[in-house]
Formats: sequence, structure tokens, C-alpha cells
Amino acid sequence: MKNFYLLLVLCLLSSSMYSQHLGTVEFTRISEQLVQQYLESNYLDDESLVQKGNCVYDNTNSYALSCISSSWDLEWISDFNGDGINDLIIQITDEGLGGGGNAFGYSFEIVTLDNEKNIKESYSLFGGGKMSYALLSIDRVANGRIYATYEQNPHGYGFQEVTYDNQKQLPLEFYLEGQNILEKNYTKCPIAEMNKDVFKNDLDLEVKRRSSMDDSFNIEQTEQLYLKDNTHYNASITGCEDINLYFSHTIPFQSALESNTSAIKNEWLKHIRFLKEHTRYKSVFTELLTEVILLSPENIIIGEYGGADHQFELSNDWKCFLFVSGNDEQGSFITVRLVKSANPEPLEFWEALEKKSAL
Repeated sequence: MKNFYLLLVLCLLSSSMYSQHLGTVEFTRISEQLVQQYLESNYLDDESLVQKGNCVYDNTNSYALSCISSSWDLEWISDFNGDGINDLIIQITDEGLGGGGNAFGYSFEIVTLDNEKNIKESYSLFGGGKMSYALLSIDRVANGRIYATYEQNPHGYGFQEVTYDNQKQLPLEFYLEGQNILEKNYTKCPIAEMNKDVFKNDLDLEVKRRSSMDDSFNIEQTEQLYLKDNTHYNASITGCEDINLYFSHTIPFQSALESNTSAIKNEWLKHIRFLKEHTRYKSVFTELLTEVILLSPENIIIGEYGGADHQFELSNDWKCFLFVSGNDEQGSFITVRLVKSANPEPLEFWEALEKKSAL
């Protein structure tokens, strides 16, 4: 009987060890699934594009618009969600037009697994791109933590103030908490615990929300408010010390919004009134509404290619940037950007990262 129990324990241990082991077979299988998911979500909803292997072509098949590749390190294994099952990380690279155009970019997919080593969830961590201000590399993975280095990218600075001779680096640490990847420094940000819901929660309209990280590794919440006319408003909020709010709405193209300043003012007023009543930022939009009412159409400057933008200084350190433009094919775009700055002057990308790490 003792031998039976010993054999049972050994079998259970062997099964547990097998479920913990992740090797080339698992990395290859899961990376192929992630590449296909990336193609489907980023390219294949466009009927003018076709897939051949891991590449996407226009419908003439004359040239590849992009190819998607994957890479990994067999050491990129840890239990990220604390369920006792090892998870893994895979790098997904979008090579862009010509295998290195400005669309080139990559991300790290943190993949949690079930007992059968199948994907439970996948969380995307920004890596970088040809024109991004910085590039992320993973140094090591241990105890559910990802230790990485963020390094300035000379391409993002046009090889002016940043070159390969004076690049700066920052050590970063990431971990999974709930349904979000967090960067350790972000938890020190004043707005980290802030309620990031933008649209009201008691509206008779559907609101969809999702959270992700921006390229500064601050949590960005994006929202879509669906209207009765089958259009929707997009909104996003992000920041660390500063609050950055962004709204956009697309309507059928109106040529008057390219050159008629009175029409532009009226359109801005229409959207500001809507946002005043449908967001949690009523006081800011109430003040902005007054400013736009007082704005003389003669002070709205038409852009070189049509459309217009205008800036307003509001109370409590808020600034607003209004914009309108568009074309026949895509419609007219109305955007509202609100920024509440904690600094007298806006911080450059890398300055903001360094200040956050020093909080």
C-alpha cells in the first residue's frame, strides 16, 4: 500500500512538473497563434488586403504591405497572474512596408496559460517602433516580474539632440495586476488611483471601456460612446502628473468646415455642449463653452489645407485645443483635447519619464 501511495505522489509530481515546463514547442505554437491574431485584428478586416503566410499583400499581390514575425527567449517564463501555472512572453514584430518602413513596430505579449498550456489571456506591452522616442528590451524575467531597459531612440529625435553616442536609459519593472500590466513607477503617479471614467455611467447610451499602457507606460483608458444615429464618440485619458483628455467624433463630410469660420464655430459649440452633458468634466466644458461663445469667427484661422484649430487657456491649469478638418472619403473630424498640467512648461517625453521615476 505504501508503494501505491508513493507511486501516486510521484505521478502527481511528474504531472505538475510537466505542466510547468515550457519549451520551444509551446513557444512556437503560441507565437503562431499570436501572429495570426495580430493579422486578423490589424489587417484582415480590410477586404482589399490578402494574407500569404505571415505577410499581408494588397489585392493585386504585387508587394507586401507588411510581414509579422515573432521571437522569444526560453527564459521569458514566470507565473504572472499568481495561479501557480507558468506563463510566457513573446515578442511580436510588425515589419512595416519594405521590412523597415516608418510603420515598423514591436510589442511584447504577456501570455497567461491554463493547465493545458493554452492561452487564457494576452496582455500587450509596448516595445517601440522606428520613430518612437524610445525602445524597450527585456533584461530578465523572475518571480512574476519583468525587468527591462527603456533606451532613447535616435530615429525618434531625428538624430538631433539624441544620437547613438549619448542615448539615455531607464531601468523599468513591469507586473500584472488584475487585468492591467503596470510599470512600478506608475504606481507613484498622482493620477494612478484616479477614477478614469470619462463618460457618465448613468447615460441611456452604451459605453465601452478598455485600459492599456501608452508609450510612457502610463495607464490609458479609452472609451467609445455609441449614439442613437449609429455613430460614436471616442475618448481617452492618460497621464502621470498631467491629465491628458482627448475626444474625437466623425460626421459626414461638410465642406463648410474647411473654410467657413462661422460654421466651424457652430460645430465646435455643438460638440462642446454635448460633451458638457455627457462627461464627468461638466465644469471644464461649461467654462470652455463660454470661451467659444465669445470667440469671434474672425479670430479662427483657416489652415493651409483647410480646417482650423484654436487654443484656449482655462482656469485650474486646464488648456484646450480644438480642431476640425476632413475630406470627402473619410468625413469631417472634430477633436477636443484637454490638458491639465502640473508643470509650468510641458515636459519633453524623456524628461517626463525621468521625473516619474524620481517621484
